[in-house]
Amino acid sequence: LPLLILYVDEKESIRIGRNIDLLSLERNIERYYNMIYEK
Repeated sequence: LPLLILYVDEKESIRIGRNIDLLSLERNIERYYNMIYEK
């Protein structure tokens, strides 16, 4: 799942014409991991 999220976020970043914010991606991954492990 995190790899898919990275892929989607990267494509979205390219589509709207901005650089990838790695810190933002790291926060997103951490949040998604927390969601997964809380279930």
